[in-house]
Amino acid sequence: DKPINWTLTHLDKWYDHQYDKDLISRNYPNPELATGLGWLNSSHEPTRLVAASALAERRQKWALPALINMLDDPFLLNRQFTQMGLENMLSINLRDLGYRFYQTKKERAETIPGIRDALLEEMKELKKQ
Repeated sequence: DKPINWTLTHLDKWYDHQYDKDLISRNYPNPELATGLGWLNSSHEPTRLVAASALAERRQKWALPALINMLDDPFLLNRQFTQMGLENMLSINLRDLGYRFYQTKKERAETIPGIRDALLEEMKELKKQ
């Protein structure tokens, strides 16, 4: 949930080491964005998978909108791990909402908006309590 600048500041304090700013800016174009969200948007498929798994396993509900987006990842394995992670994180079964990680892009486009609405509305209700 912390941006890369937070991490770099702490690494500098702990190890007195500076990092290549050009390299950091290439890999983290939005340095104020939570690092996990940046990883979910990576062009590197395994990075997206690890980010989704880590966020779900740590029950990072602040990342729920981005995790829902991962249900439409172009890489089937990423969708499968995201489905399992969300189901575990939220104690739900996405199949009950019509979602299967192996659906076609068109089928996912028909299913995911309803999932987004249901899950985000449930989160709003929980915050009110």
